[in-house]
Amino acid sequence: MSYRREVTREAQRWFDGLLNGTLSDADAALLDKWLVEHPAAIEYFLDYCQLHIDLAIDLRADQALDSFRKSQDAVASAAGQSAIGGGTAIAPISGTGGASLFGMSRWVAYGMALCAAMLVTVGGLAWWSNERTKENRAPLDFSQLATTETPSISSVQLGSGTTTLELPDIGSVVVEGPADFQLLGPMRARLNKGRIKVHVKKPSGYGFVVETPDGEVTDLGTQFGLDVGSPTGTGLVVFQGSVDLRLGQSPEMIEGSRVERLFGGDGVRFSKVGELNRIMSVATGTDGTFRLLTGAKDESSAIITNVTDNIRNDGMKKFYEIVPGGMGEDALAYVDRQEHEWNGLTSAGMPAYLLGADYVKPFNNDKFRSDIEIEVTLSKPARLFIIFDDQRVAPPEWLRRDYQRFGDRIGLDMGKSFTEKGEVITALDRAVGPGQSIDQAFSIWERKVPKAGRIKLGSIGSDKVLSAMYGIAAVPLEQEKTGQKQ
Repeated sequence: MSYRREVTREAQRWFDGLLNGTLSDADAALLDKWLVEHPAAIEYFLDYCQLHIDLAIDLRADQALDSFRKSQDAVASAAGQSAIGGGTAIAPISGTGGASLFGMSRWVAYGMALCAAMLVTVGGLAWWSNERTKENRAPLDFSQLATTETPSISSVQLGSGTTTLELPDIGSVVVEGPADFQLLGPMRARLNKGRIKVHVKKPSGYGFVVETPDGEVTDLGTQFGLDVGSPTGTGLVVFQGSVDLRLGQSPEMIEGSRVERLFGGDGVRFSKVGELNRIMSVATGTDGTFRLLTGAKDESSAIITNVTDNIRNDGMKKFYEIVPGGMGEDALAYVDRQEHEWNGLTSAGMPAYLLGADYVKPFNNDKFRSDIEIEVTLSKPARLFIIFDDQRVAPPEWLRRDYQRFGDRIGLDMGKSFTEKGEVITALDRAVGPGQSIDQAFSIWERKVPKAGRIKLGSIGSDKVLSAMYGIAAVPLEQEKTGQKQ
């Protein structure tokens, strides 16, 4: 069993209490007993202490740690063997001896000394010296740390703008202000306010947890975003992979809560009382950020400001991803096909009028829905393009009626894609650039929309397995250019 799986929320609370000075004597006894019974979880505790020291004392403990190393023989002989650290003994700081691992009251000092002893014992502090020269590290007296308030685990608070945090052995987190984001441990964080986009890049990061005021999200290998601040609840969107969303009770309470598994392309808003509602539209930016959309006129300078549909059943959680200015070579085409990309049909590339257009990533599986009705909200007069696979499917009546077909076409480069259960849909290798590895050709249909408003689109009118859902793009009407046939 993975040591991360063994760590319960109650144990996590004990760890936090030990390091921030709030652990009671009763809880200390419980933690002592629990660690003896769960030796595999000690590795997690070691990692947690390492992160705590990393963030809390600003990586400036060289001289104090050298001194601490020299005192280890004396420390080891001052008390009985501990359950932690492979036999390393930890001396009571308050002078109250005893066989129990946590038999003292000054938990802040003890926690810091315990962490340091564990890390020194296993050689876990070597990475400090690898990252910084001695000239950049001011001395820090470790004995003073033991008698003063323990610094808190680092948090990121932004009034505006964005910042990216690189988390070792996990991946990265883009934080967008105004935001309040806290790192609680090596595998746990909390978003109190604002938006984050998490990209777990390494298998060692699977299981990374982000708490919110309304529930918690556990990564299962993915990219996901969280938006905290709306009175209607917290927004969660899964861009790739899957996550588990725990709903219902406070993070400390397991019983009475429920877990919902969400997959790439799913978006929901959830609340403290366990409500779960679909998010229909998300806008993504080139800086790694995203926004949840409602169609309000003042929330975006984009041309396409919202996309909705007529699907209202409880099981539907998919969102439309709007990418302002994002159309171009190798632009991802669908939210439920992980690697399918739009490309120029030949090496000449896409028609000039499509480059830099706002575009929508729909769900490719909607090609099977005969009753679907999609509504696109435009913020200004626009040229609205439908990118349609009319080689395999006869154009439906609504497309022939309202749109004009250009002679121009673009291609779909189909990469690997999987179902929510991990079953292979396509196992193709995608290429880079126009005219490379094109698997299907799509015609471009245009409608000139003279004023801002909502435009309704219909189904593709076919249930053929080899067909594909149409694409949607738009540019301002005043930026009209002459189409270039390929």
